[in-house]
Amino acid sequence: MVTDRFETPFGFIEVRRNGDPISFEIHADSMGYEGYPLNDGTYVKPDGAYRISVPICDTRPGDEIEIRYSVGMLRNDGGGERMCNASCKERDYIFGFGWPDTEDIELGYRYWYPALYQTRDRILPYREEGISGSGITFTVLGDHTMYEGTPDGVPQEAETLWAVAVWKRSDAPYAYEVVSWLTC
Repeated sequence: MVTDRFETPFGFIEVRRNGDPISFEIHADSMGYEGYPLNDGTYVKPDGAYRISVPICDTRPGDEIEIRYSVGMLRNDGGGERMCNASCKERDYIFGFGWPDTEDIELGYRYWYPALYQTRDRILPYREEGISGSGITFTVLGDHTMYEGTPDGVPQEAETLWAVAVWKRSDAPYAYEVVSWLTC
């Protein structure tokens, strides 16, 4: 679904480019997990899990994209392999964002695919700048078309940047663990 604002039980998600609201795509997403795994083989599911996709086709180098929540102050949650994440407690919910750790991804590509860097400085056309209060900020680094396709067939999504948003009622068992697990 394409929207300018996505309402949740305790606020809304929006995306801004250079401070101005823009449309983005959001859809229910389990991120490939059934939920937070418990030792008995069962899973605790989140109350909400969504993937946010932001088109960057019409951006220019230097544009700032912020994916933000309407309330709360995000705190770094440590992240995981090639992912960053942040969470907060707000209005009886634990909420979190997860997003690509662009510099870790670039290091991996440099190691595994050094030939890709013979004709370019980066693979991703954007860089994550980190947490900005209730959101996460990215900077567009170049024309996305220069990043489309790679010489040795490594697939690369150069027309969108993305993040995940997950929440769970804070009084539910394992609420923090569910949000942290599914955003990193």
